[in-house]
Amino acid sequence: MLEALIGRLFQIDPDVLLSHNLYGSVLEVILARIQILNIPHWSRIGRLRKDKFPLRKTDNAGYTGGTWLPRLVSTGRLLVDTFVSAKELLRETNYDLGYLA
Repeated sequence: MLEALIGRLFQIDPDVLLSHNLYGSVLEVILARIQILNIPHWSRIGRLRKDKFPLRKTDNAGYTGGTWLPRLVSTGRLLVDTFVSAKELLRETNYDLGYLA
């Protein structure tokens, strides 16, 4: 399924990737699965061809900092998160997509 998603992104070649909670978990989970399953052509998520999957740098305490993995992988595409937009525009207690709809 992930290979089909990457193939479709490459075929359509969108300028913008739009999702709800894209920054929070969606893209992080997809990238983690791609890395674990060693899916080829993962760099087609972005527009730049890359050979090595970017690694996160962690310190001794386990803190991951410095680089944001989705930004490195999706180079050349604009990432739009409706969850972040909803938090900026609305005053709600719940920002789940079902609740907002």
